[in-house]
Amino acid sequence: MEKYLTDLESADRNKRLEAIDFIGRNGGPETVDPLFDHLERETDRSIKERILLALESLLPRVNFISIERMLRSHDPFIRNGGVEILKKQDDNALECLARLSRDNDKDVRKFAIDALVGNSTEEARKILRERLSDQDINIVSTAIEYLGNLKDEKSVDSIEILLLDSDTPLLKCTALEALAKIGVSHRYDQVVEQLGASDDPLLRYSLLKFMGNSAPAKTVFAYVEKVIDQGGELYAKEIVDAVEAVSRRFPDTVINSGLQTYLNQLMENTASSSTRYELGRMLSRVDNRNIVDSARMELDNEDMMIVLSAVEILGKHGNTDDLDKLEELAEKSDDDSILEAIGDAVEQISER
Repeated sequence: MEKYLTDLESADRNKRLEAIDFIGRNGGPETVDPLFDHLERETDRSIKERILLALESLLPRVNFISIERMLRSHDPFIRNGGVEILKKQDDNALECLARLSRDNDKDVRKFAIDALVGNSTEEARKILRERLSDQDINIVSTAIEYLGNLKDEKSVDSIEILLLDSDTPLLKCTALEALAKIGVSHRYDQVVEQLGASDDPLLRYSLLKFMGNSAPAKTVFAYVEKVIDQGGELYAKEIVDAVEAVSRRFPDTVINSGLQTYLNQLMENTASSSTRYELGRMLSRVDNRNIVDSARMELDNEDMMIVLSAVEILGKHGNTDDLDKLEELAEKSDDDSILEAIGDAVEQISER
């Protein structure tokens, strides 16, 4: 092994590569620091990448000794390489990550939890939950985000307390969206009371996601009407998503006529064709006469998404008087998706 450690410093590139590969396959604890030393001095990018591959093979065998050297490096390539090595490990790295997540250096703690992304084990969740009390707000926000992605119900109470106690907008938004993904809230009434009056656009985006997935239908619909009444075009997609989420959670929920009126108003005012399409589909499910009349008028629209929505609505709720209009549209359209939708709509109307 001594020969290969010496060859790390060789002027011969091939000898260096041979030494790196050999150490990666066969090295022990005594080879880790020399390999790190050479990684910090090496200027050839391709050789540095080979060293990372060697370390990826070597470090798990030696219980990740000195891995923090990589995470503390001034070289972003080395720091990121250390995180990627830890990400690729199985659960054998969790003990090391738990230790690093408590490091005095906040950057090391952040790298440690970044290495946990996508790890759904209970051990990984415990490490993330512990970071909810970290002194660094960025680490807390990251832990909240990852726990939300994992739909971790055990962290709900802690996240809600952070949400209600924090005066940091970014953390509030992150907490709201994490709770929305988890789909559970024990303090939704307090959250709505505290944040419902805010006109901060970013907070409203996140609050709509949270409410759609966590609050009762009546609460969500009242807030949606308020947002639309105050000019809801900016939040059109989030409004659609919130109402759709409520409908999935409570299948028997009826969109009352008042909310239908607000949603019709939103559809008339929003410029996004994809959002208008989704609004049209949503409203057509409640068989709203206004939306059917509107669909007939939109058959001549230049936006294909709006035309497609109109055709689908007429297929569900139109009558035989609409068949001629659909056939006329088919004759002048060369868009395959429109033609397919027309065929389906004609079939649906004929069957009724």
